[in-house]
Amino acid sequence: MPSIFDLAFLTDVHEATELVLVRHGQQDIPPAGTGPIGANVDPPLSAVGREQARLVGERFRGERVDIVYASNLQRAFDTAASIAGHHGLEPVVDEDLREIEVFRDIDQERSPMDVFGRRALLGMRARMAREGRWDVYPMSESSAEFRKRTVNAIE
Repeated sequence: MPSIFDLAFLTDVHEATELVLVRHGQQDIPPAGTGPIGANVDPPLSAVGREQARLVGERFRGERVDIVYASNLQRAFDTAASIAGHHGLEPVVDEDLREIEVFRDIDQERSPMDVFGRRALLGMRARMAREGRWDVYPMSESSAEFRKRTVNAIE
């Protein structure tokens, strides 16, 4: 019989819901900082990404899947559809599950390279890699905003 802690934390409880987070397959994006930011927001899956999506769908083929959620980004929806299709499901879109919105506050017709310049972009990228925080990118959604949005959507 499960202990009070097992019940509280849903360990050894067979009817507990299991939540699996799957990131979309590789995207087909232009070189960093080039092209209008709007074109970089929702690039399609690359050939490798389509194969990754197919394989993750195969991985979940034999699992019990009751519902599949995806963000409103096409690459996420396509990856989710690879899982959902094996279960006769259609992904449910929740736009709050989308990725962090880097450079969301710049004109979507301009490129980050045009706005900030190559040197600044390289510095931002190096700082992000060093600090592990998206907040280093100006004119972007903060990590706190992103966390609040996505955690609320998942809960």
